[in-house]
Amino acid sequence: MSTKFWARTVVVVLGLAFTLTANLRAEDETPAIRVVREEVAAKNIEKTRVLGSALGREPIDQVSKDGYIVGFDFGVGQDGSQKPLLYGIKPVHMTKHGAMVERAFGAFELPRNRGPKIQTVTVMAKKGYAVSGLVLRTAHTLTAAKVKFSKVEVDHLDMEDTYESEWLGNQGIGGKSEISTDGQLAVGISAFAENGQCIALGLIHLSDGKPEAARRRAIK
Repeated sequence: MSTKFWARTVVVVLGLAFTLTANLRAEDETPAIRVVREEVAAKNIEKTRVLGSALGREPIDQVSKDGYIVGFDFGVGQDGSQKPLLYGIKPVHMTKHGAMVERAFGAFELPRNRGPKIQTVTVMAKKGYAVSGLVLRTAHTLTAAKVKFSKVEVDHLDMEDTYESEWLGNQGIGGKSEISTDGQLAVGISAFAENGQCIALGLIHLSDGKPEAARRRAIK
């Protein structure tokens, strides 16, 4: 057979493979993930208040355009009195490719002989749920946290169907405050770290001010 025939065959096969892969990815994109992608692209997002102390500096915003937050990795160590202490935090987003861990704020590992051993503790939503808020204890750093989860309802969260994780960290230090997405999907965090510890944290979520017609287009 001619070289031209094989060239055309390779092009057809590659084109078919690309089409099948594209269709598979499109099917894996749930309505909620599609809403997040379109809303973030349109910058229809807003922030909760940031809890903790950034020492007068602006926290860093980290937003995912590919999915919504379904959990966190926490770096948990001990303070000088051997009580648990929060060091690092990494949000986990649900995307069309599965759960993806984002950038860390704070430490998950310290150099040997330079501080306590830090363990990674993962707090994840059960299937069909996502992060809807945080309860934090703060002093000069984040001392303890628990995560609130709510059921995903296509383009928002059902705040009547909510549960909480256990506390992580030291509940005996600092004041307790709560932040909420008010029923919107969380797509990022606003945080600040210093000396290996996350000292300020807030959530970034979709805005509820989107016109209904545009929202319906995103869900289709």
